[in-house]
Amino acid sequence: MKGWIRKWSVPASSGGTWTISSSYASCCGFPTVGFTGPRATLLAILRKAIEWEADRLAAELNVGEIRFTRDSEHQWHVQLIDAEQLRLH
Repeated sequence: MKGWIRKWSVPASSGGTWTISSSYASCCGFPTVGFTGPRATLLAILRKAIEWEADRLAAELNVGEIRFTRDSEHQWHVQLIDAEQLRLH
């Protein structure tokens, strides 16, 4: 059996929530439990958002860093930093 058995959220001390999930391990069928906090969830979403095409273009353009700056609640500024520029600092 594969897939999630159960997922639930609990309050975190930081004011956010922790997502707790229970699933069957694919190797042996035993239940496993995982904890994902809001920071880890955001990082996972952002990593997944950079698809292979963006990764390929970043390599072509020699982009070493992508910076997101929040201008307002729904407005983000994205800056591409050259890898050579990063080496000079």
